[in-house]
Amino acid sequence: MGQIDGIHGQQTADSLVDFQLNAGLVPDGVCGPVTIEFLNRVGTRFGEATDLSRLQEKQRFSHPSTELNGYKILLAESGGLDAVVASLRRTLVEAGAKVLTSHHPDWSNHAQQANAFDADFCIGVEVREGGSSVCHFLGDHFESPTGKQLGGVLSNELRQLFGDVPNLGMRLPLLRETRMPALLLRIDDITALVRSHQAMAKIVTDALRQFVEVGLD
Repeated sequence: MGQIDGIHGQQTADSLVDFQLNAGLVPDGVCGPVTIEFLNRVGTRFGEATDLSRLQEKQRFSHPSTELNGYKILLAESGGLDAVVASLRRTLVEAGAKVLTSHHPDWSNHAQQANAFDADFCIGVEVREGGSSVCHFLGDHFESPTGKQLGGVLSNELRQLFGDVPNLGMRLPLLRETRMPALLLRIDDITALVRSHQAMAKIVTDALRQFVEVGLD
């Protein structure tokens, strides 16, 4: 965090874009009348979801359902995980979801596709050394309540397949640039992922079904 200097510098612009993305506004980095109105209505301590983002996500998932009928989900992977995504797509479609898969090395490209699809959820999968994790969006002043809640469930359930899988708040492009709740599942053991991808698909699908049935805490 920089010191307050009264100048609309790069740090201020980046924070403003973060706010606009999470508020569903055009992320142009300009503090115009619409942005000012939202800024006046919301405020929070670091690390907590704002009233606005919580309200928006409550509204998005305000119709309880035991199935995923009507929900649009984008599945993303950056290369080499076609079979993993195919298993996840199959279980989600069987649960009633409308699913679009995205295969591209650039996570920003996935975010653009998710936004164009107007997805309700975006879930990415990648293999990454250094430990497995479930990542949701956490910026300087905003945290996705849906991402945090779902991430916590998946963190707990995926341990049986991959060992310790912490639920982490991060500012990764897929999480930062999507206009819907997004999760990135990072698995550090490709052998375990290939062996267990069908079980992982069931865990993810069950977690989403439970969420839409109960809603945001």
